[in-house]
Amino acid sequence: MLPWQWPARQLDAALVALTGKLPGAAATARTPTPDETLEAGEARTEEIERYADAAGLDLEAVSYSFADIDAFLSSAAPAVVLLNEQNEFAVILGVRGRRVRVLTPELEVCSISRADIERPLRDKALAEHEEEVTATLTALSDVAGLKSAARRRFEDELLAGERTFGGWIVRPSAETGFSAQFSLLGGFSKLAGIGIAYLLQYVAWIASWWVIGKSLLGGRVDTGTLLLWCLLLFSVVAIRGYVVFAQSRIATLASIVVKKQLLSGILRADPGRLRTEGPGRHFARVMESESLEALALGGLFLCLTSIIELLVASWILPLGIAGVWHLLLFFLVMLALLGLAYVYYRAALSRNLKTMRLTNELVEKMEGHFTRQVQLAKERWHTEEDSALADYKLRCDRLNRFAVLLDAAPRVWVLIGIAGLLPSVMAGTERPELLVVSIGAILLIAQSIATFVAGLTSLVDARLAWSEVAELLIRRSDERSAPSLPAPVDTSANAADRNTGAYLDVRNVSYRVPGRDRNLLSNVSLSIGRGDRLQIRGPSGAGKSTLASIIAGMRPANSGVVSIAGLDLYSLGHWNWTRRVVAVPQFHENYVFRGSFAFNLLMGKRWPASDADLYRAVAVCEGLGLSGLLSRMPNGIWEEVGESGWQLSHGERSRLFVARALLQKPEVLILDESLGSLDPVAARQTVEFVSGQVSTLLIIAHP
Repeated sequence: MLPWQWPARQLDAALVALTGKLPGAAATARTPTPDETLEAGEARTEEIERYADAAGLDLEAVSYSFADIDAFLSSAAPAVVLLNEQNEFAVILGVRGRRVRVLTPELEVCSISRADIERPLRDKALAEHEEEVTATLTALSDVAGLKSAARRRFEDELLAGERTFGGWIVRPSAETGFSAQFSLLGGFSKLAGIGIAYLLQYVAWIASWWVIGKSLLGGRVDTGTLLLWCLLLFSVVAIRGYVVFAQSRIATLASIVVKKQLLSGILRADPGRLRTEGPGRHFARVMESESLEALALGGLFLCLTSIIELLVASWILPLGIAGVWHLLLFFLVMLALLGLAYVYYRAALSRNLKTMRLTNELVEKMEGHFTRQVQLAKERWHTEEDSALADYKLRCDRLNRFAVLLDAAPRVWVLIGIAGLLPSVMAGTERPELLVVSIGAILLIAQSIATFVAGLTSLVDARLAWSEVAELLIRRSDERSAPSLPAPVDTSANAADRNTGAYLDVRNVSYRVPGRDRNLLSNVSLSIGRGDRLQIRGPSGAGKSTLASIIAGMRPANSGVVSIAGLDLYSLGHWNWTRRVVAVPQFHENYVFRGSFAFNLLMGKRWPASDADLYRAVAVCEGLGLSGLLSRMPNGIWEEVGESGWQLSHGERSRLFVARALLQKPEVLILDESLGSLDPVAARQTVEFVSGQVSTLLIIAHP
């Protein structure tokens, strides 16, 4: 084994070490004892994912095709890559060209050739298909004389479409924050590169005009001076081209991170709170999230450019004819500009709040259009709208006045700057080139102020958009368990025997819908033993579904404790909890996604699915009475379903939702009014089959 290769038994230690190398990932609190260690291998993916979840990491199990090993390595960093059938692996930190940075078992970072990793990956793929390769090569009459290069090309053709499990790509979780994700993608280093490029650009630009200005004013213009001037100008163009390219790259990286965090945030959001915010608020949030990236990045680049220009101009300005007091005048103008910018921000905030309110009201009135026609007198249809629009117009007019003042700022500075030169010009000067320097600095500052104002308005709009989506992007500390590396949890029946209470215990749980004064649930207690079958019945609005979502870990209780085998959600960890307790939400809260029937079945487990998962999915469908559906669909389990695919009946959808939950192999399954669309025979068949698949069953139904 080579010095940079890790043995299979040290996979847990490798994850601990890799965690410390990634920005934003929490340093783990302990290293597992020898009897707790994980071993690398595809079969241990779930255990490895649990370890990574505690450390604030996202793991993606990946495979590679024989013909794309090179492309696989280019995208697999940071990653744990399996190298051979003994599950020895490499910890890859980064790939640059033909060199790969790896972490050794001695926790040292070293650089190796890409070929050093490609070779064992190729041998591993060949070993998995050894019989097929050997049989095909043996059938060739000239196999003995087959040259190594020709044999390699033949192997490439033979196994081009075969895929081999490669390991896991490791990244900080989306909950670690924007900066960690952006840093991992190299965004901050690219930003630093842009800043340096801007400085070089302006140094070259100033040098070019200094060269040509000195030559013209001195009356000495020769070929060498013109060539130097042209070279400096070409340098400015080249640097500017790099800046534009780097800006597009940063925009792409930031867009990836923002969209990932938005998705993570919406999946963490409380469904009850989302339901009470209204469709208009959600529509406004979607629109603002679309504009956030463009406004923030555009404003950031413009402000960065203008700040560099202003710094350069502030260095040039005192070198002119008016001296240092001209620089003081510039600082006073900038202070006034910043004050005006703050007033503009307050006016924009007022306008934006009114816009959000109007959007929410508009969407709600569109939804209730027919109700308003019937219930509301015609002369009152637009009374509230007229007053709201009048208020909106006043706020827009106020904002526009400040916007006009900001837009006039560059021209106002030119007038003030030239006025500041008058005393020195009237006093006379023996160095006219200083007047040229002052005028050039004034014009540069005017251009910089115009750029700064454009960037500032974009940043203000981005700040307002941020206020709508911030709660989705900011990680709350109570949404994750402590970032420690837990020992594997015993899920056997003996685990419950070691606890004196019930297997699932609900103690004094209370819940209040955000914005409401009264509790929906108050001091609810419930004990369920392993193997119990329990039905909860009650009228609509009694809080049955809310209790189910709290037990399933989808919604936090305001007070009280829910525990499994003596461990609550924060002790067990969200990852472990959601794999032990799975709920099937009500029909109107569940969804059939556009995609294959197989994807909709196995999306709660892992996708792409293994053959074993597909076989079990078919078996579960047959047990739930969906075998007829599979036989009717032309492509069977691979038939496209959803809005644009095969249309499923309500009963088929309900059983699909139940099958989706069963395929996650839960210990506790909660059916939240999941049988209402089934006829009595199908409902009885479903309950009997589900009872044989799970240890504990909780059914919620109407009286």
